[in-house]
Amino acid sequence: MDTFTAEVSRIQDLTHDVRAIELRLLEPDSMTFKAGQFVSFEVPKVGQPRPVTRPYSIASPPGQRDRILLVLNLVQGGPGSSYLFGLQDGSRTSLKGPAGAFYLRDVGARDLLFVATGTGIAPLRSMILAQLEGEQSRSVTLFWGLRSQRDLYWQEELATLSAAHPRFSFITTLSRPE
Repeated sequence: MDTFTAEVSRIQDLTHDVRAIELRLLEPDSMTFKAGQFVSFEVPKVGQPRPVTRPYSIASPPGQRDRILLVLNLVQGGPGSSYLFGLQDGSRTSLKGPAGAFYLRDVGARDLLFVATGTGIAPLRSMILAQLEGEQSRSVTLFWGLRSQRDLYWQEELATLSAAHPRFSFITTLSRPE
């Protein structure tokens, strides 16, 4: 795993407790990764003498090599999310990666079905965008479960992708609708 220095280039609050953080890679200035892989941060943890490692899936497509997008929810007292939520525009951070064996293998012409809940959408977003960037001969379907209307995000982006790519469809479900 390589170590990267990055700078926060954009922060977007997606819901009451979910944030997207875009990191521009500085040194090295690009990352080659497979859609679905993750990066790790070493962050301080109260009561621990050493930092702890926390992984976060890359939500951006592999074709975007100079920056990565992370999407995460705030976990009260969680060392990783507390650290990342504390970053500001222009903050510098260090991360390691890419890592992980959760990525889409070549499955020929078989249709793809993705199922996610909450911020588990991150690696699947990377996979879906990678699929849609290439020649799309197979259907790609996403089922995404969230709790309630206040937890909805990326619906407009998914609708735009669906309109632009007829073989892509998505269904968002709510377990506790209002």
